[in-house]
Amino acid sequence: MTRVVTVEPFSLKRFMDKHKYEAVISVPIPVGLYLLFVTFTVFLPYSIAALLAGTRGQLEWGVFYLILAAFGASLGVKMIVTASLQLMISKSLKSMQFARTKRLCLQSISLLSHWPLVRNAQLVFFEVGLGAVCMGRADYEEAEKLFASALERYKNHMQRFRFGKKARHTPNLVLLNSHISRACSAQGKYAEAEQLANVSLALAQGLEKTKNARIVVFPLYALAYTHLRSGALEQAEEEYKRVFNIYAETPEPSAYGSTTFAPTLMASSLGLAFISIKKERADESIKYWTNFADRASQPVQPMSPSFLRAMNVLANEYMNNKLFAEAEQVIEMAYSLAMHHFDHPDAKDTLSYFEKLLLLTDRQVEVGDMRAWLRISQHAPH
Repeated sequence: MTRVVTVEPFSLKRFMDKHKYEAVISVPIPVGLYLLFVTFTVFLPYSIAALLAGTRGQLEWGVFYLILAAFGASLGVKMIVTASLQLMISKSLKSMQFARTKRLCLQSISLLSHWPLVRNAQLVFFEVGLGAVCMGRADYEEAEKLFASALERYKNHMQRFRFGKKARHTPNLVLLNSHISRACSAQGKYAEAEQLANVSLALAQGLEKTKNARIVVFPLYALAYTHLRSGALEQAEEEYKRVFNIYAETPEPSAYGSTTFAPTLMASSLGLAFISIKKERADESIKYWTNFADRASQPVQPMSPSFLRAMNVLANEYMNNKLFAEAEQVIEMAYSLAMHHFDHPDAKDTLSYFEKLLLLTDRQVEVGDMRAWLRISQHAPH
């Protein structure tokens, strides 16, 4: 019996959509594959030209064409290696495999920094990846250093290639400044964080009439996060709402997939849920919490442990307002996340808030079972 296999025709657009780089800085992986294609359109013609020149006795031209062909081949190898590393890091970071991401980033920087054809802009990707790992592990001081180093590296790249359009660098500058701002906020350095977020916002506002207009949500979220942490709830609420409005009113940038914005929208929902309950607007708070929970339930990518702190304080506010059913929903989601990141500093706070909930609802007998996972996790291989 003959088995018939139907092969779907290759589509470059579908391939690019599938492997669209969705993380911290816009250096799309398909660009490397596209340049690889261009490289081999150079390599093959020059190789043939060198062969023909050799058969005709034109040795000088043959050597010249061979040099050009070798350059094309080396450029192609560089593109293959860089694109492959970016793809692996993007996937491991997206799945919250922090140890693997860190190892890949360090190995990539060590390998590629010695290659003469690798530019600073490509190395920025790996530094930002390391910064994202540090943010996920609550090592905010180290994250700030890595993001700042990446920004400096990128500015040096801009100085070296001044002939390019400055506007094409703006989205990356917006993202890098926004990352540093959030790292500063998490350390309580609110003045620095606000200044960096405003620099990022000013850059992003220059993109209002471009295809990257939606990028403004990142500095707006950074500002809201800073104001929330510093207690300026009125400003934070306004900025969180602007994040949703701008997201709804602007098209998706071609260099960023839809899931790129998902963590920002989820964090904004948590922020608004917390602000609303603090202002005794329980129904509104629950609406925002439901929005977050709905997004979290979509199997797009695992949740980052960075959400733990926000969920912990929201659950605590619900308990303070005697909304025990809602508090349990929040703390159970935080608990399931903490189980996978038991060594995160906020995971222990999750246990404490869960214990508080059990005590307030007369379920003291469940406390031992609730804390059992910590003992299991500490002895499990990882």
